[in-house]
Amino acid sequence: MSKRRGFTLIELLVVISIIAVLLSILMPALQKAKKQARKVVCSAQLRGMAQGVIAYSTANDGRLPIYTQSDKPTDASLLHDNQVNLWGKEDSIAHSGPPRKLTPYLGRKIGRCPSDKGFQPGSSLDGTFYTSGNFYEVYGSSYIYNTAALDFANGSSVTPLGESWGVDGIVDVLYSRRMENIRQSSKLVMGADRTLFYAYYTTYGFYDWFTYMKMHDLRSQLCNMVFMDSHVKGYILHEPPEHFRNGDYQLLR
Repeated sequence: MSKRRGFTLIELLVVISIIAVLLSILMPALQKAKKQARKVVCSAQLRGMAQGVIAYSTANDGRLPIYTQSDKPTDASLLHDNQVNLWGKEDSIAHSGPPRKLTPYLGRKIGRCPSDKGFQPGSSLDGTFYTSGNFYEVYGSSYIYNTAALDFANGSSVTPLGESWGVDGIVDVLYSRRMENIRQSSKLVMGADRTLFYAYYTTYGFYDWFTYMKMHDLRSQLCNMVFMDSHVKGYILHEPPEHFRNGDYQLLR
């Protein structure tokens, strides 16, 4: 009778070594593919939101969507309500009041980025309302609308309609504007994932908070943006003083 020969210890170690080498080669490629897939989903979400904004504008005399003091949905500042509450799911922690203005055009659940993990540990917000879930769970959306930006040097404490923003130093961007009057639509940002708050709030002095809002790349402020012409592209946010206007994007008109 012939004897069945198994693996020797050396042969087994060689096989394990080959598998380990293959995994070390494949894992970075797989991670890169997963990251790219998440960016594609995020881009599709943003493009859908841009189409919703355009549909709203078409149905409302060409005006871009905003909340005013008379219809804002929460007790937050007018700036916050317009940045955060225009789109997203209705049953989020921070949203209350009437349906969001873009719900008829976008649906009730749109707005979750697969890279949305909320504030990262170390933001000094640990254990607060802001860290009770990811941005989608807390606010109803992983994205913000570029209604206005914090700019103390050039801003005002009131809106173009004479209402209080809730904080000083605000420059309106899309607030109470008509689509037909928007210039440089391929450069002007309509909305973006929440990494964009880093650019807004470095001006406001909350730098430590918003360095922990990185979503797509934990080593850089990579941000997916949708522009007024509806195209979507990711950029690494520029450092001040070029964080508002630069050769890649414009957060201000």
